[in-house]
Amino acid sequence: MKKIISYVTIVALLFAVGLVAEPMDGQPLQKTAAVTAGQVTRTLSNISNWSYWVYSNGQTGHAPSGVSGGVYPRGTAGSIYQDGFVWGGRIDTTGDNIGDEIRVGGQTYNIGTIPGWVITGGDYADAVVADASDPAVRVYRIRPDYLSLTHAQLIQDAAEVNETDASSVTEAMTQDLMDQYALDWEEWPVELGAPYYDLDDDGAWTADVDEPGIAQADQIVWYVVNDYSRTATTSLYGSLPIGVELQTTLWAYNQPGVRLGQIIFRSNKLINKSGKTLTDMYVSMWADPDLGSASDDFAGCDVDLSLGYAYNGTATDGDYDAFNLAPPAFGYDF
Repeated sequence: MKKIISYVTIVALLFAVGLVAEPMDGQPLQKTAAVTAGQVTRTLSNISNWSYWVYSNGQTGHAPSGVSGGVYPRGTAGSIYQDGFVWGGRIDTTGDNIGDEIRVGGQTYNIGTIPGWVITGGDYADAVVADASDPAVRVYRIRPDYLSLTHAQLIQDAAEVNETDASSVTEAMTQDLMDQYALDWEEWPVELGAPYYDLDDDGAWTADVDEPGIAQADQIVWYVVNDYSRTATTSLYGSLPIGVELQTTLWAYNQPGVRLGQIIFRSNKLINKSGKTLTDMYVSMWADPDLGSASDDFAGCDVDLSLGYAYNGTATDGDYDAFNLAPPAFGYDF
């Protein structure tokens, strides 16, 4: 990829992007889970002052019930209705190293990606991708302290994951939560690209020595998707697939009362698996910010800070008034 220009649109997480080209003869990645607690298609980043929905197909920031899926402060009103990561560039379809066709992908209101990794890349019509029924094709969520969670912490987590109130949480819900934390820790998919601590410093994953995780985070969410679905990409922006794999890591800290607890960090690793040259490549975060009521929101950017932000147009907002809170402002820092 000859040129990468990165910028951000509106709304509230820190994130980074890596763009990597992979040769066609790369070894395929495969994973089979020994045990599964079910095909996990969605989960939450909810250890900070955010509650933020994440899906195995790459959709983020939108709740299963159809309302805002980025809640801030956690347990109050919605701030993000939906967001996603989008990209576009010129693909060389003739082999002359000139990008002759514009193609785009990613996630907005429509989702242009499908769950799973690319086994054999190349043209979208011939590629082989992970089977969606493979238990390893899911969104993963871990936290190092899951074995020491209190009953109150389990209740709150289960209530948010099941979109219910604490009084409606059942023992089965909390058990499912613990089972999934344990399974995702045990089956953390390092071989697919999930981050880990190389504790023996040998440059490779060593089971029972190295540990899942990143940046001393208290909770990590990870998924891998690809754009090898013509149906998905054309429903997004009418484009054919490029032939990319996206690995996304989101991490946060259990410090809701301080600055670090107001942030969800996001890393996007976009890998060109098409076997073709991409030129003039752009990437961006896309978002629909709803700071409580959607009728009075404004957006802006600060080029020097590389920050896109949203804020309420008035000093009060009906949704936040219910919690005796002023509406927040928030942004994406690139």
